[in-house]
Amino acid sequence: RGAALALSTTKLRSGFSGDREEAGAIALLHALDFGSGWRQALHERLGRGAFATVLPGAERLLRRVGGGGGARALAALTLEDVAESFELAAAMDALGGFAEQLLMVSHELGRELLACGHRSLADFVAAAVEEEPSAGRLVAALVE
Repeated sequence: RGAALALSTTKLRSGFSGDREEAGAIALLHALDFGSGWRQALHERLGRGAFATVLPGAERLLRRVGGGGGARALAALTLEDVAESFELAAAMDALGGFAEQLLMVSHELGRELLACGHRSLADFVAAAVEEEPSAGRLVAALVE
């Protein structure tokens, strides 16, 4: 029930191999959902707002890095990968900074996951709530 609620709230398409992979996907989506500062440029150049750009972009990125948010793949992304996934390639003159920020967050996630011994965001989320399955515990693990 919790996974279904999170999925309907985030509007990610289903098709994950399980709750664990879905949790990793939701974590990646929300890590990358910071585009509101680019709202005007996104509307002007792409005709859509921040979440309408980030949601399908994150879904395409998940197909590229693995449904659960693969750490090595996140760390190895290129600017071209991000621009293609988020459909920013034709607007890099105005949205290149946004693409660079998406890439920076993806790289940081991948490197930190690897440094902590996690193969993916899905593994991180599962480990974070293994002993105490609560949102509070997950937030604490993210902060640590």
